[in-house]
Amino acid sequence: EDWVIFEQSSLRQDRRRAFTAISRLSLARGTSEAAGAAAEAALELEPLYEKAVGLLIAAEMRQGNPAAALSAYERYRGKLEEDMGLLPSDSVKSLLAGALDRQARAREERLPASFSWLTGEPALHHS
Repeated sequence: EDWVIFEQSSLRQDRRRAFTAISRLSLARGTSEAAGAAAEAALELEPLYEKAVGLLIAAEMRQGNPAAALSAYERYRGKLEEDMGLLPSDSVKSLLAGALDRQARAREERLPASFSWLTGEPALHHS
């Protein structure tokens, strides 16, 4: 029946909206794991939902997991290109780039001034 299909679609959208709201509120409250789980649940319902991708990226970065954030972005980028022939919006790209830049700056601030980029160890100065 047509009405059943319509109701199923409506319920699916309501669930996606609820998961997105839970993710956004969880991020605001500092519960990044719950935010990531809710964003992933929203993406299971609608894999190309950009807001959920952004929330997942933000949650992964807040958990200190840039590799997972980059992986989420790459999955989204690949599926968007494959399914629709499109690239991610500038807002999603800048969200990931900004988060990775902030993490890189924080890492640099923690390194000693004589840190060797080749070995990954502090340089030793011999007198």
